[in-house]
Amino acid sequence: MEKVKSNNIIYICEKEKLTNLTLIHYGSKIYAPKLFLPIQNRLYFCKPKGGLWTSPINSNWGWKDWCTSENFSECNEENSFKLFKN
Repeated sequence: MEKVKSNNIIYICEKEKLTNLTLIHYGSKIYAPKLFLPIQNRLYFCKPKGGLWTSPINSNWGWKDWCTSENFSECNEENSFKLFKN
């Protein structure tokens, strides 16, 4: 395990899990940082507003699974993009 410090927050992660990682974002076909909204916490809501939301494509329970179970949003490959960490 390795401790990674960023903005006074310590993240503990397994280094090998961060290599060859593929994340997927649903809701847009292109990566466009200028369209991201600033991250803001919301009162009485567990998910912040803004930022870039992704999940690993090989996740046991990712964003697509949650959206399906909650009838929240349609997540399809045609309206998504992937980010790669090698």
